[in-house]
Amino acid sequence: MFQFRPKPAVSVGISIAMAVGIGLWPRQASSVDLDKMFDSLEPAYTTMAGAEECNLKLEIGTRLWRYAEMRVRDLEARSGLSVQQLSAKRETAKAEGRQVAGIGACGSVQVAFQVLDELRKATGQPYPDDEAASTEAKPSPGLAALKNNQDVPSLVSEWTNAYIACRGGSGDQESTWAACGKRDEIAEKLAKLNYCETTRADGSPDWLSCHSQHKN
Repeated sequence: MFQFRPKPAVSVGISIAMAVGIGLWPRQASSVDLDKMFDSLEPAYTTMAGAEECNLKLEIGTRLWRYAEMRVRDLEARSGLSVQQLSAKRETAKAEGRQVAGIGACGSVQVAFQVLDELRKATGQPYPDDEAASTEAKPSPGLAALKNNQDVPSLVSEWTNAYIACRGGSGDQESTWAACGKRDEIAEKLAKLNYCETTRADGSPDWLSCHSQHKN
């Protein structure tokens, strides 16, 4: 279990407003610990969940939040865990995020994001939207290949099945978490293919080319 604990902060470089408990071995967190908040999946999940529970997204800012999400997605991809395992970890992190807010450690969460941004600057990494803007005039060959090779109707069918299982499942069932995770994963793929979620005449969800929707 990963926990934030409130503690007076002196400065980011010397001391931080946080202590970390990993398993049964609590330890005082230093600035080095903050450097690693987004290097492992569990602390990254908990830091993101804590920020949401503390309503810090506005203070963190959209660009830094997207950068943090990108780091989390990279950790997920490198974890080798199944969708079910990742969903279970996210649910655990949500509970820990509520504990973070409950003990008043929101300031520590914000410091963790500030350190992440300093590390981003130090390594010269752009925000995700900055990177997209720099390549906007030159379409990515990889994305073009992805568009040509993906079977969009199959993706939409998979998304629909996952959507139904997620909406109709019980919140305490692992299969429901897995379905919701799969739904979000496929939705991200469709969005990258420039497809937008829409609603049919009967109220059921569907996906159409974003370009065709704009024309209508």
